[in-house]
Amino acid sequence: TILLLDMEMPVMNGSEFLEHFGNLDKKITDQIKIVIVSVSINEDILDAINTNPHIRMFIAKPLTAESFLDIMKNVN
Repeated sequence: TILLLDMEMPVMNGSEFLEHFGNLDKKITDQIKIVIVSVSINEDILDAINTNPHIRMFIAKPLTAESFLDIMKNVN
């Protein structure tokens, strides 16, 4: 499963989501590959990419058909 995570969500931001995600059962989290989606890359995003094994890549907004093809080719 590939999860596209927008870091700028209105109710819970991406960093908060990742905290909650980390509390899920390993049987669940091991099946999910996260792609971070954001307008820009910042220190929080870099930290998440470097420390969270479930994050596979970063894609800049806006998403395009080419972005999705890149995700499908590179997330495994």
